[in-house]
Amino acid sequence: MTTDYKLIERLLEGMERAPGNPTTLSKIATSLGLDPRLCELVLKRWAGVGAEDFLWSQSVDYFVHQLRLSNQLLERKVSPALTTTVHKASRSQGSPVLSLVVGSGGREGVQILYGIHPSPFGPMFLAVSENAICFLAFLRNPSDQMPLRSLENAWCGAVIREEGDATASLARSVFQSNAGMEPPLKLLVRGSAFQIRVWRRLLDVPAGGVCSYQQLARAVGCPRGARAVGCVVAANPISYLIPCHRVIRNTGQTGEYRWGAGRKRAMLVWETSRRSGK
Repeated sequence: MTTDYKLIERLLEGMERAPGNPTTLSKIATSLGLDPRLCELVLKRWAGVGAEDFLWSQSVDYFVHQLRLSNQLLERKVSPALTTTVHKASRSQGSPVLSLVVGSGGREGVQILYGIHPSPFGPMFLAVSENAICFLAFLRNPSDQMPLRSLENAWCGAVIREEGDATASLARSVFQSNAGMEPPLKLLVRGSAFQIRVWRRLLDVPAGGVCSYQQLARAVGCPRGARAVGCVVAANPISYLIPCHRVIRNTGQTGEYRWGAGRKRAMLVWETSRRSGK
């Protein structure tokens, strides 16, 4: 799984740098010194898509089309008031049913367990408190300490220890579809009312879909606050499940991502293939 992902990530990161902006997988692979036949085999195995679908799902035209569709998804009015618990059932293939729980801030002695587990997007750092996921990140390299430091900063005063066996079950649930099943996968977050509002609305963007920072700002009642919304998206403590990777620029460019621009593009193509049932 990790080896496949590394090749996919290299393909994605190299697409924009490849000379002459090649439009076939064979040209892209060759420009990166990769075997085109191996790349196509890995694509099929990892995402279940062929070269043509892969290239289309990474094109600016594709993302511009998806942004037009997202207007309908996010135009629904919601109250800006903060609520304690929000349930959001996902109907997209490959997405679990989620329950977003707002935790109280400042409690000392909160017990948090974390572990590092394999995922379709490389090693995943997962932290759990009271059987709810409170932090999810991806390692940039085997010695990456940033996720642990970020967890410690987000949960000051908590008692944090590594316990991979205790987090393994929830780790397996992150990338499994259990739509319509109970209980939902619980996510525990702490933040300001505005942060919670933004993270909550991100759950309205389905797997395989995208929205722009401007669209998200309008959806949370802050039409001129795209920059502020962008800061909240970047500070998302539960990567993938609170899908900050689905927020892109209004030009159709995917933009940067806290855990790597290549990983963001990989998540989008992986979800697109599952939404279309490929």
